[in-house]
Amino acid sequence: GVSMRIAPLGALFAHTAPPSKLLRVVVEDAAITHNHPDAIYAAFAVALAVAHAVRERRTGVLGYALRVLADTAASTRSKRLMQRLSELNFELTRGTQPASLFDADDAIGISAMALYIVDATGSYEDAVTTAIRMGGDTDTRAAIVGAITGAAYGLEAIPEPWFQGIESREQLIGLDSVLSTHAKRMGEFTP
Repeated sequence: GVSMRIAPLGALFAHTAPPSKLLRVVVEDAAITHNHPDAIYAAFAVALAVAHAVRERRTGVLGYALRVLADTAASTRSKRLMQRLSELNFELTRGTQPASLFDADDAIGISAMALYIVDATGSYEDAVTTAIRMGGDTDTRAAIVGAITGAAYGLEAIPEPWFQGIESREQLIGLDSVLSTHAKRMGEFTP
C-alpha cells in the first residue's frame, strides 16, 4: 500500500519542506491507489517518521508523528489513527508493551505498530525481526520498519549477511546519494 512505498518522499522532503507540503505530496502519491483518509494519514505518519529519522538520525518517531498529525486534519479525518498512535505512545512513555502487539492488517494498524516497533527496539535488526515475528502482513510492516530504522541508523546498521545475494547491490546503495542530490536541488519545492 501507500504506507509501504512512501518512505522515499519522507526522505526527499526531510530538509526541504514543512509537514504541510509533505502532506500535499503524500496525498498526491496516495491518490494513485488509495483515497481513503485512513490510508492517506497512515502514509503521512510514515513519511513524517522517515523525515524525522533523516533529520535527527535517531528514533522517537511515534511521538513526533503524533504531535505533527494533531496539528493537521488527521485529528478529525482519521480519528482511529490518532487514537491508536496515542495508545502506543502512552505505552512507550510508560515503558510497557501494548496488551496486543498485533494490530489489524490495515493501513492504520500496520503503520501505527511500525512506528511503535521502531521506537521500542534499539537496532535495525531488532526492529525488522520484531516486525516479521508479529505475523500477519509482515512484508508491509517490515518494509515500513526497515525504511524508518534505516533512515535513523544508516546503512551501516543493516547486518551484512542481509545484503548477500541482492542483485545490483552497489546500484541500490548508491541511490541514497542520488536522493540526497535531488533533495538539495529541490530546495523550496512547492507541489
